[in-house]
Amino acid sequence: MYSDVQTCKNTFENNIIYVEGSGNALYHHCGIENLSKNNIVHRTHAGSHGATIWAGCEQNGGGSLQNYTNERNIYLLQDAKNLTFGRSWDRLEGANFHHNLYWSMASENDKTLKLFPNSTRK
Repeated sequence: MYSDVQTCKNTFENNIIYVEGSGNALYHHCGIENLSKNNIVHRTHAGSHGATIWAGCEQNGGGSLQNYTNERNIYLLQDAKNLTFGRSWDRLEGANFHHNLYWSMASENDKTLKLFPNSTRK
């Protein structure tokens, strides 16, 4: 689901989303007061090119404003290999994530994968 550049006060709510390959499930492209809540997102295998769970305002967005809330969503991940939470060039300031459930159907080894960009956790 995608809201175009700098749209405001959009709500993605109560959807069942199936995402294959490298696409993003929820993408508010900049803007303020955007909300994604109570969605169920099923991500398939990310493939060798990788994929993300979320996308937002790019770091080179200059003066673009971003205020985004992602809450009470369920993410069912087929496989977390080559999957990251966000793209490395996305700005995460102004993005609020809370009360989401992330569940991987893959092996126990997925717990060691780095899902969050720029994170030091391994």
